[in-house]
Amino acid sequence: MKNNLNFILYGIALVIILIPIAMTEALHRPMGQPGETWVLSAGLVLLILGKLFSIKKKRQVTGESIFLDLVIVVCLVAMIIWMFLKL
Repeated sequence: MKNNLNFILYGIALVIILIPIAMTEALHRPMGQPGETWVLSAGLVLLILGKLFSIKKKRQVTGESIFLDLVIVVCLVAMIIWMFLKL
């Protein structure tokens, strides 16, 4: 279970991120700005957690460089900050 935690978090994040898109496309009714921002932020936080778990596992198992993974995490955090600034 703990070995697959990052994939579980990725799957949940994907579903959460797709909710606002599905409401807009399928129902032709957007969620609205505050609700959409909170839902997308929750999905991005789960993506960050999944990426941090994969960084930890990669570091323990292979000892590879984690620079690119850290850049991805920083970009996801910047996206969350930008969404709340635009709110």
